[in-house]
Formats: sequence, structure tokens, C-alpha cells
Amino acid sequence: MEFTQFLLAIGLAIERGMFELKANQRCLLALHFQELGNVEAAAQQCTLAIKLYDQIDLDEGVERAQLLLKQVQGAQGC
Repeated sequence: MEFTQFLLAIGLAIERGMFELKANQRCLLALHFQELGNVEAAAQQCTLAIKLYDQIDLDEGVERAQLLLKQVQGAQGC
């Protein structure tokens, strides 16, 4: 039973890491779209990142993505 719990813990850690990686990628895409002047696409990527961070209860990530969303929206007066 202990080994099974160990494997489950590893699996959960990997899954959490993958969600965080995907969220980080969304933030990078948002910055890219912002540079291109596509505020709508940048905001969409931020929103997706917030959802991913929220799924793994990473409050710091949610806060960062929300700040990025405000930055993106403020860039063009949205």
C-alpha cells in the first residue's frame, strides 16, 4: 500500500507540474500576442492561464496571470 501511495503522489506531482507548465506557456503566449498588438488573443491566453493555475491551487500563479491580464488590457485601454 505504501508503494502505491508513493506512485500516486509522484503522478499527482507530475500532473501538477504539467498544468503549471501549460499555464506558464499561456502567459508567454499572452506576452507574444501583446507585442503583436493583439490584445484580445493576449487576454484570452491570460484567462486560460488563470484557469490552469486555479486547477492546481497555485495562488501565486493566479495572481501573476491576473496582473498580466490587467497589463495586457491596459496596454490598449480595454
